[in-house]
Amino acid sequence: MFLNIDDLGEKTLNKIAEFALSTQLEKAEKLNVRVKTDPSRLAKGELESLVIDGKGLVMNKYLRMQELNMTFNAIAVSPLKALIGNIELTQPSRGFAWVVLNEADLESAFGVETFKKQLQKTEVDRVNCQINPDRITITVKVYLPETRENKDIFVMVKPYINSTGKGVALENICSSENEEIAANLIPVILSRAEKIFNLSNFLMDGIDLQIEKVAIAPGQLTLQAAANITRFPSA
Repeated sequence: MFLNIDDLGEKTLNKIAEFALSTQLEKAEKLNVRVKTDPSRLAKGELESLVIDGKGLVMNKYLRMQELNMTFNAIAVSPLKALIGNIELTQPSRGFAWVVLNEADLESAFGVETFKKQLQKTEVDRVNCQINPDRITITVKVYLPETRENKDIFVMVKPYINSTGKGVALENICSSENEEIAANLIPVILSRAEKIFNLSNFLMDGIDLQIEKVAIAPGQLTLQAAANITRFPSA
C-alpha cells in the first residue's frame, strides 16, 4: 500500500494501526486505535499521541480482558515507512496502561479442565471467583464419587506486585483446611492464579509493561502499569 504524506491522515493511520494490532489478538469485542497527528508533523516523523483502547480482548486461548487501555505521547516514526503503510518507531516511547479483569474473566481463565488434569477420584463441577475490595476468593466446587459428597474448596488471596514488577503475586490469607482434597487442590489453584496474573499474558509484540499499582474494586481487578513501546506490532 503506497500513499502520499498528504493522504496519511489520522483515519488512515488508525486503520493501519488497528489492523496490525488485531493480528495480535485471538478475539476482540471492541478495538479502537486513535492516532493524533497531521501531514506536516508526520513528514517530520512525529505522532502527537497513540491510544489503544479495547474491550473483551482475548490475547490467548484462556485469558480475556474486560478492558485494555494504552496511551503513548510524542512518538517518533519513520515517515518513509509510513508511505508504504508501515508504522515504524525510530526510538522508544513511554506511556501508561491499565488492564481490567472481571470475575467472569478469571473464572474462564481458571477453567474446569485445569483441575481435572491434576486431580484423580474427584469431579470438578465449576470454578467461582469473587473479587472484593481487600481480597479475591477462588472457590472450586468438586464432587467426590467415593463418598458421594459435594465440597467447596476455597482460597482467599490478596494480590500484590511481585519483585520484578512483571506480574502479580498472591498472598494466601485464608483457605480450606484439614481435608486431603484441599491439600491437593489449593497448590493447583495458587499455581494457576500466578500464571494468570503474569504480565506476559497481556503483552503485544514490542510493548513492555511494568506494574505500578494493583487496584481491587467490587467485581473487578485493575492493573495499572508504565508502558514502553519499542516497535509497533506488525501485521
